[in-house]
Amino acid sequence: MLSRKILPTNRQQVSRGIYKTADITSNFTSGSATLSNVSIGVPREGRLVALYISGGLSASTVVTSVTIAGVSATLAVQNSSQIRHNSIWYAQVSSGSTAQITITIGNTSSNQFAVTCVALYEMASSTPVTNVNFTAGTALAPSSSVTITPPAGGLFFAGYSAGAIAAGTTASWTNATEISDFITISSTSIHTVAKDENLTATPVTISATCTDASVNNKCIIVASWS
Repeated sequence: MLSRKILPTNRQQVSRGIYKTADITSNFTSGSATLSNVSIGVPREGRLVALYISGGLSASTVVTSVTIAGVSATLAVQNSSQIRHNSIWYAQVSSGSTAQITITIGNTSSNQFAVTCVALYEMASSTPVTNVNFTAGTALAPSSSVTITPPAGGLFFAGYSAGAIAAGTTASWTNATEISDFITISSTSIHTVAKDENLTATPVTISATCTDASVNNKCIIVASWS
């Protein structure tokens, strides 16, 4: 008599795409921060976990390394001037629905920072197309934009931050769908994130605009996967 194999039925279904899993604010202590039990989405073979990190770090300071569930993350893109740090990091983490994330910077600063975590599923390539636009200064126009040519059928993950923000400030996006928007960094900076999916291989200009009349040290950053 043939035996019948019973297959597990508890595997959660998730479609190809990008999903926000967590927003976090924290502080570096002696140059690093460890974030525990961060939601990273539904476990799935080949899942990418990506982080957008923003913070008002001191000049010339950068995030030097990130680990996600013990996996060393890859730097996708960061702004070259570190008056206001912005970077996107990613790693392939197939198992687990939560993870410990460790972020290290290049000095012993105790500055506050913000992180948005997303999970990406069914990506054909783990290497993203990227771009960044950073403007240093004070009393700047509250809008920033950046242009990329995404891979056909791909998606993007974009972040915007700026300083000198008044209470109640929000942001809006053009050619992107907002997935996060909050005030952080001692309540004087904005951290906002957006995405788009099912893209064509043609240039797209992504813009973010604050409701404030002016901002300081603004940056918009984007990474696109296929």
